Amino acid sequence: MSGPSLFLGKATDYARFRIDYPESVVDAALQSVGVVRGDVVADLGSGTGLLSRWFLERGTRVFGVEPDPGMRHVAERTLGRFGDSFTSIDGTAERTSLSASSVTVVAAGNAFHYFDPRAARMEVERILQRGGRVLIVGHDSASTPNDFMQAYLAFVASAAPPETGVFHQPDRVSGAVESFFAGSRRQEEDMGDHTFHLTWDALRGRFLSTFGGSSRGRSTTRGGDRPPLGCVPAVREGGRRPIPASMAVHVVCQLERTSVFGEP
Repeated sequence: MSGPSLFLGKATDYARFRIDYPESVVDAALQSVGVVRGDVVADLGSGTGLLSRWFLERGTRVFGVEPDPGMRHVAERTLGRFGDSFTSIDGTAERTSLSASSVTVVAAGNAFHYFDPRAARMEVERILQRGGRVLIVGHDSASTPNDFMQAYLAFVASAAPPETGVFHQPDRVSGAVESFFAGSRRQEEDMGDHTFHLTWDALRGRFLSTFGGSSRGRSTTRGGDRPPLGCVPAVREGGRRPIPASMAVHVVCQLERTSVFGEP
């Protein structure tokens, strides 16, 4: 995983404007790997704790592994109500600092495309107990994006700075999944499209949480200026009215770690 510089200064926008996973999708995903009370989970690239919270609410012990200090601070604050069940760790998917064979579940939510898949695989093999499970949950483009989403995604692709654009290539996740699992047995499922509405502020905050600096300051997009979101037709024409948007959710899981990461 890249270091904290990719999200430096963006934790507030991320926590405020990123959409959560639909409850029905999370229920199905956690059931798919048999999450039970008492499981010990390593949430890799845990960010502000969106996925960690779903595990904690089911009585698990969670180690949130995250390189960005701002993201960790938000997670520590928002998940403090779970007490000792949540531990925030300064680390990456490739170097977690967790002990060998110390967790029963390894998870990643909307972070997997930032991992070095081969290095992350080696670290997961080290920290995951025999019989442990792997779960990857992430948002993806809708199967039939509406006009707004098509225009917004095209705008994001044109505005992304070079250091982040590589992580958002269309085949980035699928290629990383192939490399990470390296032929091991796994299950994948598209959980369908999910519609939500964005206000102008939410749209701007969502963009800045990935590519910008601060919603109150100047962004770090190409050219160094604040993102000209007015070039997206739905924004230019709709003003501040809620904008219908949609995203897909994709789940990849491995039900059991055997002697060589999925093969008996």
